[in-house]
Amino acid sequence: MKKIVRLSFVIGVALIATGCSSQEKKVCTQNAGTWVSDHQECEYIPQDVCETAGGNFQECASACRHTEAKDGEPMTCTMQCVQVCAFENATTNNEDNKNTLIEEETNNLKLKVKYPVTGISSFDMLVKEFIMKRVNDFKEKIGEERISKNWKNLFYITFEPFTYSENIRTYKFDIMEFTGGAHDNLYFKTFTFDFENEKEIGFRDMFQEEHNPLNTIAPLAKEQLTTTLGENSMLKMGTSEKFENYEHFAPTADKLLIFFPPYQVAPWAAGPQKVQFSWEDINVVLKPPFFFGN
Repeated sequence: MKKIVRLSFVIGVALIATGCSSQEKKVCTQNAGTWVSDHQECEYIPQDVCETAGGNFQECASACRHTEAKDGEPMTCTMQCVQVCAFENATTNNEDNKNTLIEEETNNLKLKVKYPVTGISSFDMLVKEFIMKRVNDFKEKIGEERISKNWKNLFYITFEPFTYSENIRTYKFDIMEFTGGAHDNLYFKTFTFDFENEKEIGFRDMFQEEHNPLNTIAPLAKEQLTTTLGENSMLKMGTSEKFENYEHFAPTADKLLIFFPPYQVAPWAAGPQKVQFSWEDINVVLKPPFFFGN
């Protein structure tokens, strides 16, 4: 039977736990799970056991979710599905501890969507409108058609939070679609939001107006990715000085992260890619509050 990769990522909200106690490992091993110590995850335990223990359950995570390129060669991603209970980001703060889960299964569709509810109406409405549009667009695209007798269309959205400061956080959404073929399709969307002033922060908002930040960032991104992926035309085009190439970003306390979906800078087998820059490295083009040392 053919197996399909459904790429999912650890979900959690705002404040990230600093570590995982031995209790989670004990729960994992006592329930015939496989403990992944480097990522504080347990594979192959039931959802009810996971959530009772305070973990975040992923029904179908990618088997190569932690795969990284080595020695300049991307590692091949095997197409199989893994049940994962993640504890690393399971701790939440009191103001941001609610998620909305949408699950639906019909004759031709299996859908599972999870997104955060923060209590800040401007952000919650922004996210909800984005989620509902993606769901409705997918349903309209597939219509009533079923892939085959044994396979339904699949649609999954999960999210991952990143914290820059008490008031500025990013939520990265991973959208997986499968409508037949060799593998699924994976897309990203990030929302960086100033919760104090209730406004979205765009990529350009972090930089001084008189500078083109890509003159600094694009060469650094290309250099980082070339180290692991080698030089190729896909990487050159995907890191060129176009703002749409850098639209999936997340500022954290010590660095700026930029995410590239499959096929932007490398073939599908290499998986999604990420580059990161310390604030000090790009300080010359930053503006407050992101200016290094601010």
